Amino acid sequence: QFVRLRSVPIAGTKVDDAGNQNLVRKVCVNSDKFGTQKGSLNAYVVFVNADSVRSAVMQANNRIIGDRHIRVDFSNPTLFDPKRTVFLGGLPLYIDEEELRDYFGKVLPNGQADIESVRLIRNPDTLIGKGIGYLLLSDKDAVMRALTLHQSVYKKRWTMRV
Repeated sequence: QFVRLRSVPIAGTKVDDAGNQNLVRKVCVNSDKFGTQKGSLNAYVVFVNADSVRSAVMQANNRIIGDRHIRVDFSNPTLFDPKRTVFLGGLPLYIDEEELRDYFGKVLPNGQADIESVRLIRNPDTLIGKGIGYLLLSDKDAVMRALTLHQSVYKKRWTMRV
């Protein structure tokens, strides 16, 4: 039925109604003026029927489009599994989800295939990261391998907490 974009990094543009951030966002999205604060955005899709939703989740979740992974989930997703979720701390504020996938994929038994989703916590106004995130992995073996990166140095500067 329709698509709504959220958490869009915008580059900024002039609008007739100065100070109207919603209008600035709309103009930037419609004119493809995206900022560099982060490499992703959120889109919410309302489908005509429930069968289309199930099909989209099954076929599209974790697929690569361009050079980015896409996450497709239900509007009321199942709760995360704490036995397969790893907390990440000490992350750079401008970390990219794909770079994080690459970093963990090097130690996981099945590489990036073991990563079901990445969630980076960001400031909703600036879209700058808060230095923490979560990694949902395929099984407990992948969790144990991910934990080996605790206190590892990411990009020669940040000591990561896992």
